[in-house]
Amino acid sequence: MQDKSDNVRSRYRNSKVAMQYDKVRFSDREDAINHWAMRLALRRAFSYAPAGGRVLDIPCGTGRFTWDLAKAGYQMCASDVSSEMMEVARRSKPDCASLKASFLAGDIFQLPFPDRAFDVALCIRFMNLVERPTRLRAVREMARVADVLIVSYYHKYSLKYFIRWMRHRLGLPAKRMSPRLSRKELADELAETGLNVAQIISVAPPLSEAWIAVLTKPSKGVR
Repeated sequence: MQDKSDNVRSRYRNSKVAMQYDKVRFSDREDAINHWAMRLALRRAFSYAPAGGRVLDIPCGTGRFTWDLAKAGYQMCASDVSSEMMEVARRSKPDCASLKASFLAGDIFQLPFPDRAFDVALCIRFMNLVERPTRLRAVREMARVADVLIVSYYHKYSLKYFIRWMRHRLGLPAKRMSPRLSRKELADELAETGLNVAQIISVAPPLSEAWIAVLTKPSKGVR
């Protein structure tokens, strides 16, 4: 059986998809609000990161968070399996000569970096695209190269999920029900990683489907 992550890779290794991604992903007011709320949540999550620390953004997509964090003074390395997405990310650099980020093709399951190369590994809007065994593989590989992981997961407790669920229950036309995690499912999955859960941050409840998990190595302790 083909790994679901293979379909994800194929989808984004497409120049047309890459060029249209931001327009499609942030096309309405709700999407814009969710993105703004995600940026605020990440500010809280990065309280666990050293100022000016080394950050791996994987997968970086079109670089929205890469350049935000570069503006905040972090040493950014952006990585993705899609060279098409990374090219869009490079071109989206704000007009500021002092902003810097390095870009390197990389597979989240086999990162081309030595152990503990980064202070933080950031992974946004990827775990909702793949299944649990694949998510665990990705987290373990990120934990090899970074002391702190900041990872988004999608949950069942949003208004959007409830409306979609109700439409399915009533037999009305609706988008497919994508897998979303309960609190217990997320807790069980994170426990399996062997990492400490420093904090779970809700992003704009009940509008957003996202949680931000801040994970640390056992030797780092929990705040």
